[in-house]
Formats: sequence, structure tokens, C-alpha cells
Amino acid sequence: MWSYFEFVWELTDWAWIGHSEWVATKIADGDTAAVRELCTLTNVGPAMARDFLLLGIRSVEQIKGRDPDQLYEELCTRTQSRQDPCVLDTFRAVVHNVEYGATKKWWEFTALRKS
Repeated sequence: MWSYFEFVWELTDWAWIGHSEWVATKIADGDTAAVRELCTLTNVGPAMARDFLLLGIRSVEQIKGRDPDQLYEELCTRTQSRQDPCVLDTFRAVVHNVEYGATKKWWEFTALRKS
């Protein structure tokens, strides 16, 4: 039996773009393996993996030592759009998880941003 995630990957590549809206997107040839690896991390789905690709990050190893605040600012610059602040929380959670091996959900970092 396929999981939902595997099923979605087999159909096409999808990206979450809002509260209840999915859109089909194209992943560049050669990036599918990178997206799959990044999606093994807690808090990373296909859309967040694409954000990492846009930042030049194609593996979990490349996340180590990165500054989540800089990743967020660079993403805002590259997309020419202010990203939702929860994206910053997600970057913080992912970097923390990779560096310390302690899995935390992205919303556990919201209080830090708001303080």
C-alpha cells in the first residue's frame, strides 16, 4: 500500500500554496532526489524543499551551520516577496533538528520569533 506522500510523488509534483490549495509544479531534472532527501526531515514538505533548492541547498548536510535568519532573508530576496513568518520558524526548526538531532515542530520556535 502506498502512503499518501508516495502517491502524490507518483502522480506529479505538487506544492502547497495556501490554506487549502495545491498546485502542480515542475521539479527540475536531477532535483527530485534532493527534494526526497530534504523531505525526510521533520517540518519539510515539497514546498519547503523547493525553498531549500532555491537557496542552493540540495542535501541535509548542506543545512548544517546555516543561519536560519539569513536563509529566511535570502529566500525573501530571491522570491522578491516577504515570506510568511512561519517560514522563519520552519528554518529555525530544521537547522536545529539537523545540528542537534532533536526533533522539534516548527511552531515550537514561534515564541522565539515573537519575543
